[in-house]
Amino acid sequence: MQAIVDTLAALSGVRHVGIYKNGEVLGSSFTDELEQAMLNSSEVISQLFLALESVDKTHNEIFIAVSSGYLAGFRMHSGHVALLLTDKKLNFPMVSMGIKSAAERLKQELEEAQQRLELQQSASLAHASEASPVSEPTDEALTPVINQYIYILTEFLGPAASVVVEDAVEEWKGTYVQSANNLTYLVTLLLKELDTVKEKQLFKAKADKVILPDM
Repeated sequence: MQAIVDTLAALSGVRHVGIYKNGEVLGSSFTDELEQAMLNSSEVISQLFLALESVDKTHNEIFIAVSSGYLAGFRMHSGHVALLLTDKKLNFPMVSMGIKSAAERLKQELEEAQQRLELQQSASLAHASEASPVSEPTDEALTPVINQYIYILTEFLGPAASVVVEDAVEEWKGTYVQSANNLTYLVTLLLKELDTVKEKQLFKAKADKVILPDM
């Protein structure tokens, strides 16, 4: 992540760059004195992007004039937000191209991390099947949906998400019939693993967008 920050910070007219998600600094070149203010700004800008999305408006960049230039906010892949503090004389097309390239790089890094996670999960499941009795298999039609839940939850819990979802699925299968209609109960179990109301809202919003199979 820091490599993406350094690449953006090298653009002409860009003085500082930070990448944020869910109130967390993922990479930054801001000074310690400015970092908390930028973190707060990232939260506000994220809420603005979400509000626009809720009314079916697509808007991925915001420029705010400040005394020394601009504070530019960009929505990137998977809910990440990039903040740039720039000079007044700024090559806007060049910055837009730089952000687009950085967003693609970020997407690739996240996809590679997900692939590594899936490999680890497969190895973990293989080991568990050898060490313990086989439980009721998950319906194959629901597996893509459950994998999507793991992918979404990883944004909040990191690698532990796969274990959390596995445990929740076992609890869910022990109580409910495996069907697309009953997946709402699985989502409810997963919501209990998140600490804040904001995290629960973000996870549920993304989980609700997962396409369910016809069963």
